[in-house]
Amino acid sequence: MRPIKTLVFALALLPLGLFAADKKMAPPPPTFSFEASTDTAGVQAQPATPDQSVPQDATATAADAQLFGSGAPGSDDSALPAAPSISDEELISNSMEVAYQFYHAEDFVGASQACQQIVDRYPKKDILGTRYLLALCEEHNRTYPDALRQYAYIIKHQPKSTFANAAAFRIGLCHLALGRTEEAIRTFRDIIDFNPQSEYRLQAFIHLGNVYRSEGTWRQAEVIYKDMIRLYPCTSWSAMADQYLAEAYAHQGEDSAAIRVYRLMQDDNGCVPLVMRAQAQLKIGDIQMAEREYQDALQTYKTAIRVYGDVPGIEVYSEERIELARDGRSSSATLESRGRVVNMREAVSQ
Repeated sequence: MRPIKTLVFALALLPLGLFAADKKMAPPPPTFSFEASTDTAGVQAQPATPDQSVPQDATATAADAQLFGSGAPGSDDSALPAAPSISDEELISNSMEVAYQFYHAEDFVGASQACQQIVDRYPKKDILGTRYLLALCEEHNRTYPDALRQYAYIIKHQPKSTFANAAAFRIGLCHLALGRTEEAIRTFRDIIDFNPQSEYRLQAFIHLGNVYRSEGTWRQAEVIYKDMIRLYPCTSWSAMADQYLAEAYAHQGEDSAAIRVYRLMQDDNGCVPLVMRAQAQLKIGDIQMAEREYQDALQTYKTAIRVYGDVPGIEVYSEERIELARDGRSSSATLESRGRVVNMREAVSQ
């Protein structure tokens, strides 16, 4: 299955309407308290990456001096023409440009410092976008208690906002990173049960299911994946949930239920991608091999080659398994023959 991590960090910037160049999602940004002009992708046009020949702290100092006034010792500002008046909103917007620049350059320390300066300078302003980016940076820096404090502030001050929805989800991820599994489960469950309109509800389902799978609590995982199939029908997420639901059944020893799910995935209704259908076919054969149903497994793998042979890797894997199934069938036949001989000798001796 495709890792989810890329999607998670693409979604992390959803409330800001921003994404890094290598991210694949850019949902529309909500309205927040300062303006940010956008380029053709809905993303603020960012300055170039800071000159790496200049130390980070020196770069930040130069940017701060430009945005907030130099105040450098020995500078004679009185000899210069009067600067045009700049509003607080413009200063915040310009400062956020610097923060975005650092963030997209993956200089999360520099980005967090830039955001912290804005928060410290304007403590009474409603700048949740700045606080959210600050929390993301703290999360990247693995200073999770600081990130949790910022996320909690956002939820407290704008509980119905997209920022709050994102913050609630990120709190769950922070708890996971800290090894607080129970707290993470409660956080994801709260999003699922009490905030059905959250943009992060699907992500909460996915991560909660992953937690249950990693903990080996397959019955709870089964419930999660059934809900995903019901709530997100005919999507790549429901197809993924099908696979994990079958896996949950198999781990509970319910092989027939697992095979039933895999066979349902074979229905060509356009909802399950071809690669997933091919993988489901192979899973059926693997279950049959584990149950020593070698003849059935042999036919399953042959079907995989016939139907899904064009999918990369399917033919090679199936041919290897066919050989194992033939060997297993021969071994079973030999064992059965030996068993009949032993039974016959016992009968004769009696």
